[in-house]
Amino acid sequence: RETLGGGRKPPYMRDPALAERILRTLDRKGPRTFIFAITMGNHGPWLGAVDGLEGYLAGLRQSDEMIQILIDGLARRGDGALLGFYGDHLPSLPRVFARHGFDDWRSDYAIWSADGASRRRDLAACELGRTLVGAALAPGTGAARDAVVAMTHRA
Repeated sequence: RETLGGGRKPPYMRDPALAERILRTLDRKGPRTFIFAITMGNHGPWLGAVDGLEGYLAGLRQSDEMIQILIDGLARRGDGALLGFYGDHLPSLPRVFARHGFDDWRSDYAIWSADGASRRRDLAACELGRTLVGAALAPGTGAARDAVVAMTHRA
C-alpha cells in the first residue's frame, strides 16, 4: 500500500513517480533485471469535465510523461534495455467516444529498444510477451536490432 501511494489522493503513485522508482530499482539491481509494473494513474475516476474526457486526457499526459522518463533513463544506461508497454483497455467512456465518432476499441502495444531499429507490425495481444522475450534473447549487443517499437492489438 505504501509503495502504491498509501492514503494519498489519489490513493496510488502517479505515473511519472512510478517511472522514477523503476529507474532507481534498476540502479540498485542492475541491467539484467526484469520489472513488471502496472500503473493506476489513469484508471479513473476521471474528474474534470462532465463526461470525464478532460480527466482521462490529463491521465494520458501523465502516462506519456512516464514513458518519456523511462525511455530517457534507459537510453542513458546503454545496456541493451527493453521497454514494453501497453494499454490493456480503453476507459469506460462510451458516450464520449460515440459523440466523437470513435469506434476503434483496439489497444496499442509497444516495445522500445535503445539498440533497435523502428518497424511496425500488428500483433494479437497474446503475442506481446513472446515478442518481448524474443527481443531480449536475440543475439547481438543486448536487445534485438529490429525490435518492434509499435504494435496494435487486433481483436
